[in-house]
Amino acid sequence: MNLLDNIKGEMSGIEKLVAKIPGYKGYKEKELRREADKLLREHIANQLRTVKTQLDGLQVDLIGAGKIDLLDEAGSAATQIQTFIDRLRTASYGYAGLFDAARIKEEI
Repeated sequence: MNLLDNIKGEMSGIEKLVAKIPGYKGYKEKELRREADKLLREHIANQLRTVKTQLDGLQVDLIGAGKIDLLDEAGSAATQIQTFIDRLRTASYGYAGLFDAARIKEEI
């Protein structure tokens, strides 16, 4: 079962009933996909924050061990991970522009 199915499974009876209304159903599906996208991005960002914290600790250990020559590489990796975390957190959830190369075909 994927994240979207989990979110759909947690809908109340009223929400499930209202979701069957023509026109509203497609709107609700998009909102649920956006919510699933947001949750997945947050989960990945949290996992990467753990890695970033470990890299920060590695940098401290490298300084303590006198291995200054490796500090630049560890710092570069930490910066790249932080940049990726920031992109994940600030990206629009579930948005695809009108002229995007990748399109998602929805069932009607």
